[in-house]
Amino acid sequence: MKRLNALFNFVNDRLFGSELDMPYIMVFDDDLFDDQDSIHGYQVDGLCFPHEGDYVIAIHKDAKKLDIMIHEMIHLWQMQNHKYAGHEGWFRVWCDKAYEEFYR
Repeated sequence: MKRLNALFNFVNDRLFGSELDMPYIMVFDDDLFDDQDSIHGYQVDGLCFPHEGDYVIAIHKDAKKLDIMIHEMIHLWQMQNHKYAGHEGWFRVWCDKAYEEFYR
């Protein structure tokens, strides 16, 4: 978990200017979603955990951690700033910024 927290902090600093609140970060395996072969990560809001923030980012144990972390952090930004999460609008804007920052 320390590595995922460090990855979150790295992306938060470089992409979001350390704006995002630290969510609870967890790793899941195939047993969590028996009927979903393509889920590599997800973000949930409104759950109560004894950790900073009310958000959860879960990443599949075999997923490409940086890619999924960025994807879920964009959803986290959407929830913390606009109370919605989708794959249009701001999501595309942040994807373009992430591509420029991490993949060029």
